[in-house]
Amino acid sequence: MQVGDIGSSSALDGRASDPTQQIWLVSVGWDLSRIHHGSARHEPESTHAMIIWTGNGIVVPFLFAAGYWIASLTANGIWGANYTETHDWVISVSIVIGSVFCWLVGRSLQKRAARVVIDKQTGKEFIYRTSHTLMLIPIHWYAIIGLAAALYVGIHGVPRSP
Repeated sequence: MQVGDIGSSSALDGRASDPTQQIWLVSVGWDLSRIHHGSARHEPESTHAMIIWTGNGIVVPFLFAAGYWIASLTANGIWGANYTETHDWVISVSIVIGSVFCWLVGRSLQKRAARVVIDKQTGKEFIYRTSHTLMLIPIHWYAIIGLAAALYVGIHGVPRSP
C-alpha cells in the first residue's frame, strides 16, 4: 500500500499550499492472477485501485459500515441469527441508515466555521471552507447515491455472483 499527501490543488499550480486542505491518495495494488505456486519469482503488480479524499471524506465507508452494523444487529436480534444474509430488505435499510449518517455528517462538516480571505491584488473577499470529499464527491452527496443504491437493492435484491 502506498499513501501520499500531495497537498492542495493550489500547490500543484505553484501557489502556497494551505495545510488544512489536503488531498490524500491511497494506492493499493494486487494481482491474484500472478500467484506462482512453488515459485519464488516476483512479478510487478499490474492492478491498482486508488482512493482519493480531502478533509474528513474518508469517513464515508465507515458511515455505511455503521449503518450495516446497526441494521444487521437489530434484524438478527429480533428475527434470529443470519436473518440479514437471507433477507435483502435489511441491506436496503442499512444503506438508508448509512445515507442518513452521510447527510448529517457531511452537512455538519460543511457548516463549520468558514474563513473570509481578502485577495491582496483585487481587494475582493472570498469565503474559504475546507472541503470534505471522497473520490471528488462531497460527503453529503453520498446520501443521494446511497438512497439510489437502497432503492435498487429494494427492487432487485443484492446482486450475487452466479
